[in-house]
Amino acid sequence: MAYASRRQRAAELTPVDETAERTSAVVQAEIEALGAEEAEADALLSRLEGERPDVLLSGDDAAADRHDAALGRARRTIERQNVLHPPKWDALEAELRAVQKREAAAAKAADQASAAAMVQAIVDRVQGGEYDRHAAAIVTLLNDWAIAQGIAVKAGVPTPDDCLRYRVHTLERIAPAVCVPYTAYVDEDGQPTLNEHPYHRDGMMVDRSRVRERATFYREVEPERRVPAVFTRLPSIHALVNLPSIAFDRPAYLNASALRERKAAES
Repeated sequence: MAYASRRQRAAELTPVDETAERTSAVVQAEIEALGAEEAEADALLSRLEGERPDVLLSGDDAAADRHDAALGRARRTIERQNVLHPPKWDALEAELRAVQKREAAAAKAADQASAAAMVQAIVDRVQGGEYDRHAAAIVTLLNDWAIAQGIAVKAGVPTPDDCLRYRVHTLERIAPAVCVPYTAYVDEDGQPTLNEHPYHRDGMMVDRSRVRERATFYREVEPERRVPAVFTRLPSIHALVNLPSIAFDRPAYLNASALRERKAAES
């Protein structure tokens, strides 16, 4: 009695789920296996045909017979593949297209489910009052900010924007200014000008029959300066905050006048 190997017994004992859908990776692997099988058969036949002249020149009829048998088997393998493989190719390629279509639909459904879950999470947070709490705090801060801004401007003191949003350092000169000569036309007042021709005595029209004299002038050129970087200490939330209008009814705290009235009543 022949005993089955461990691998055979394990395969027999392992339950097979015949209802499980095959993935595109599995189908693609079978297509590639068919291609590899045909390539291997072609390579074997090419090698045997290349060895044929040496076998014939050896004069060994037994070796030639063995070689003929090997050639026959190789040719039969290819002929069998030519008969059996085309239907397999067609079936596997059709299955691959169907599986890929099914997987794409499943991936799309998963993306839609994930997006819907994210949307529902936001809706739950808003309906739970989280939006109202944070929006009220931000609007209260911005209204107080605006009031303090106006009072600070009138009083001539730094505003919240000046204190929180940015700070600019003064420029520092690192070398004295120098005088650089240049030439230009001289106008009637002895000042440099770019106009080549003077005006008529009436001062209305240019007298192109005359040309002004040129002279050397000097101008003061500022040296390079050390320019400290302008940096932001706090984002400009007063300018950038834009609360979304998610409710049909505008809450009272989004109205500045209502907010002031409520604060006055509380005080």
